[in-house]
Amino acid sequence: MLTVGPFLWAWGVYMCLVRFPGRKVIEAVAINALIFLVVAAAFDLVFYGFIRNAMEELYHPTTFYAYAFLIVLPAAEGFIFRKKFKREGKPVRMHDMLYISLMGLVSLALLIIIIKFNITI
Repeated sequence: MLTVGPFLWAWGVYMCLVRFPGRKVIEAVAINALIFLVVAAAFDLVFYGFIRNAMEELYHPTTFYAYAFLIVLPAAEGFIFRKKFKREGKPVRMHDMLYISLMGLVSLALLIIIIKFNITI
């Protein structure tokens, strides 16, 4: 999870920020971080609470470090690429939405399979 996941998150944040309507980078970063945080908390609840029935394993300091990472990542990318975001505004197309959705669904399916069948690497 920590080998490929952060690169996928960074790529996803970049794709969201570069296509944000308007040129307010701070607003785009805040919305992106909020969405990441809500999705991460919901997925943790589903996977730890409902699938694994292990809520006591969920809220440790490492979980909050991961949540902080999901807030800092969009802010860092927004700072690093702020001039590129202001120059380059790409419209969101249906193809973009389908591509990202398909990638998310495949990742979700793989994660569910790994958890359900207790696959260890």
